[in-house]
Amino acid sequence: MPRLYENDLDGAELAEIAAALGCSKPRVKQIEKRALQKLRKALEARGIDAETVARYLADCDARSPADWSEDI
Repeated sequence: MPRLYENDLDGAELAEIAAALGCSKPRVKQIEKRALQKLRKALEARGIDAETVARYLADCDARSPADWSEDI
């Protein structure tokens, strides 16, 4: 299954998040993995695949935030 996003946490960000949550870096990765699994399951239940989400997010990145309200 394709990833919903390409920005994996790098070591510094992972350490910062772990420190903020008061847990280990492996635990942060476990939480991230579980959250992505839940998101994928919810999207699939609605008939939305990860590639569609990736294209939509890329389109949003290309537009200014002021234009996002058109999607609501």
